[in-house]
This record gives sequence, structure tokens and C-alpha cells, in this order.
Amino acid sequence: MKKRILVLFMACILALSMSAAVFATGVSKVTINALYREPDIEVNVPSAGQMYLNPKSLPMVVDGKVENKQIINTPWSIENQSEVAISVNAKIYATINRKSPMTLSSSSLAASTTRTKRAFIYLDKRVTDPGVDLSTLDWDQSVYDGNVQLLVTEAGRERNNFLTLAGTDENGDALPGSVGAFRLNGDAIANPREEWNPAVDNIAVHITFTFRPTAAPAA
Repeated sequence: MKKRILVLFMACILALSMSAAVFATGVSKVTINALYREPDIEVNVPSAGQMYLNPKSLPMVVDGKVENKQIINTPWSIENQSEVAISVNAKIYATINRKSPMTLSSSSLAASTTRTKRAFIYLDKRVTDPGVDLSTLDWDQSVYDGNVQLLVTEAGRERNNFLTLAGTDENGDALPGSVGAFRLNGDAIANPREEWNPAVDNIAVHITFTFRPTAAPAA
């Protein structure tokens, strides 16, 4: 009787061993679905601004500050409030009053002796931090560089990755470098053959920004 029990016991152990071997060589399939997540882009952009043509460099009070530049535009900004850094593309063009003989120049007129009514205008830029007074940035050190600034023409110019702005931190607070500051700058012919006329010599500059997610700018 004891011998029979032992045989049955050994048979059970063998059956368990075989079952374990079969389980170990089985195949289990796991499927992981990858979904593309497009981050939300949120940027504060002003709807309009004001520029003044001041060819004779007369003193003007603009936003409580005396200015005498030939092209006056109070600095303005856009602020990235997205959770990711963004690349900013810019497109710019101008429309001149059809009654004005003014034309736009592709280079500075500071040393020009022409008597034609012309203006040279470009969009300057800076990357700065939230809360910074934009008027304190080094705008007056600006020298036009076609690889950096954007020339204003009637035909239009555009630049991809005009600048890169940081996003927000995990608390939704804007990071340093998340503000893009801009100012229209340039010069004009002070004494053209046909005098400047405020009734007809006016121009509108149109700027369009587009944004796309990008890697965070280097610290």
C-alpha cells in the first residue's frame, strides 16, 4: 500500500513539472497604443500699434516720453504662455497711401543725398523676460542686419524661426526668455523735393506671426 501511494505522489510531481514547463514557454502579447499629442499654443499678441514718421527729427511726446527719431514706434511685445517653447515665424509687408509719392528703401538713408521722398523701415526684435520694461532694452544700439531684422517692403518679407521663446514651468508661470519684444526702426529723407505732407504721407505696416512647438532655447 505504501508503495502505491509513493508512485501516485511521484506521478503528481511529474504532472506539475510538465505543467510548469508548458506555462513557461507560452507567448503573451502586449499592445501599446501610441497617440500623438499636439500641445496647446497660447501666445498673447497685441491687435494694433502706432508708428510715427518724423523725417525732420522733431521732438515728439509719445507715451509720455520725448522722442526725436525719424521712425518712432513704442516697443511692444508678445508673450508665450504655452507649456512648451515656440518658434516664431514672422511675415511683414506695408501699404502706402496711394496719394503719397513715398517709396520704401532697402537700406539706410542716413547718408543719402537723394531728394526723393523715401523711408527705410525694419522690424527689430529682442528676447526678454516677463515684467521687463521694454523701453530699457538696447534698442538704440541697433544696426540693421538683414540676417537678423526684417525689412519692411510693399512686396512683403518673411522669416521662419525669427526668434524662439521659452514656455511656462510646471506651475504655469512664464519662464525667463518667454517674451518677444519688437520695435519698428529706421530713417527717412529729411528734406525731399516734395515736402512731407501729414495728410497723405502715411503708411500701414502689417505683421503676421505664426507659432510652432520647438525645443527649449539654451539657457
